[in-house]
Amino acid sequence: MKFLPIVFLLAVVCLAVAAAQEAPNPKPKPPRPPTTTSTTTSTVRKTTTPVTTTTVRPIKTRKPKKTTATTTTTSQPTTTTTATTSPRRTTTVNPATTTTTAPRRTVTCTAVALTEISESPCGTCTLLTPTSGTIQSLNFPNDYGVYNSSDTFINSLYKIKAPPRRKIQLTFTTFVVEQKFDLINVYDGIFPSGTILAANLTGYSLPPAPYTTVETNQMSVVFDTDRNNAGLPFRLRPAKWQATFKVVL
Repeated sequence: MKFLPIVFLLAVVCLAVAAAQEAPNPKPKPPRPPTTTSTTTSTVRKTTTPVTTTTVRPIKTRKPKKTTATTTTTSQPTTTTTATTSPRRTTTVNPATTTTTAPRRTVTCTAVALTEISESPCGTCTLLTPTSGTIQSLNFPNDYGVYNSSDTFINSLYKIKAPPRRKIQLTFTTFVVEQKFDLINVYDGIFPSGTILAANLTGYSLPPAPYTTVETNQMSVVFDTDRNNAGLPFRLRPAKWQATFKVVL
């Protein structure tokens, strides 16, 4: 009884071997085709994205037009100025009337014959500026006299007047006067009542200093000559004199 399972197991194995021998051999399976590994090359196309360049043109700014000033001159000057702003405005300007006048003379001067027997004209008085001028002998820069024995007197009065509270200063620039016979006197004020600033100037040398009024705003210059300059040295001829004047404080 112990050997019964073993016998049974052997019997089963034998039957299985016998059945395997009697069964037909199965057809061999055809060999499988070799497995082809296909390599797929993916071509990646580069897609070029077109770059669009946008050129931004600068916006031109119009320059403001120049303002043209149109001036219309009529009997009454009127200047019309047209401004080119928006909206356009027309501005009419009436300028103030400008009156051009000659410079005001602040000093006056005259040259007159002093006496009825004096020969006229007596010399000249000339304004150089509104505040200055010159006085000079007859025929300057030529000789004021003659060279003969006849006597022809010249008594001249030069009157200079400055504005009120102003003074006058006189300076000789040329001085050739016959010694002792021809004389120049300078007065502060109106001749003959003025105060003498210089008495009996004569000879051939310039007076040393200018003469300035002190008491008044007027000056009188008196020139006395017999006009016979025979005594004047030949080397000093012609006889003549000149002085400048100006208004001072």
